[in-house]
Amino acid sequence: NGCDVILHHPTVSKIHALLSHEEKPWRLKDSASSNGIQINGDFVSDFELFGNELITLGDVECLFEVQSEVQRQAIASHNQWRLSQAQQLTREEHAFNLADLLEERLFSMLSLTGLQRGMILMGQTIDDLVVCSAKSMRHQDFSVQEFEGSMGAITSCLQNQQDIIAMDVSKHAMLCKRNSIQQKHIAALCCLPIIEQTSKQLLGMIYLDSKLSSKVLTELDMEILNTLNHQVMMNLQAISVENQLDALMKEIAQKQTESQVVNQPILSLVS
Repeated sequence: NGCDVILHHPTVSKIHALLSHEEKPWRLKDSASSNGIQINGDFVSDFELFGNELITLGDVECLFEVQSEVQRQAIASHNQWRLSQAQQLTREEHAFNLADLLEERLFSMLSLTGLQRGMILMGQTIDDLVVCSAKSMRHQDFSVQEFEGSMGAITSCLQNQQDIIAMDVSKHAMLCKRNSIQQKHIAALCCLPIIEQTSKQLLGMIYLDSKLSSKVLTELDMEILNTLNHQVMMNLQAISVENQLDALMKEIAQKQTESQVVNQPILSLVS
């Protein structure tokens, strides 16, 4: 206790590091932590920080930035606007159908986080995964050799039903060694499983990434994505129910029955 910054993660020690600014520059010291500190991918015990360093505490990645009060206020105001936009989108249903809603959700995820491309996929295993919506992904990109993304991240997300988040993919223990990451120069990446909250059933997943080396995924980015992920989950549930109802109505229409009222609009019967 007594820490100014608390990171709730099993790989972060109770008192992991000391960040001080008694005299310039800022300094970060390891406090005999279990899993150590990395700066831009290299383990350190004592390091001077000047800004834009990627700090890894255990498995938690943080970006260190030096900002003026004016910059902080402007960023805070912009971040509040981004979050409010995401929250507002969960209450508004502008699109005419569920497919359009998924397009709208995916566009909002990319525009509000600054990521470049993404997909919403529906299915429970890699074999039955279907692309429901995609932005900045071409048809030819989905061949095994040319896929503009990371099948490793997608597979791991599905199998473990846990988020795969890399604010700097080149430093991610699993992803940095994959050919798709190296060849496509992917910088930031996240895979989010879409899980129905009551039954805990896996409905699909969201894949987003960026090639921009300046793009990192922040805590606010993840809050925005999780807010919209919940709405995508509701949309996919509705699509599943809609498909089941369509299949039921087709089965009813094809079935021989003695009743002439089956599969008839109720208004036409009572008029």
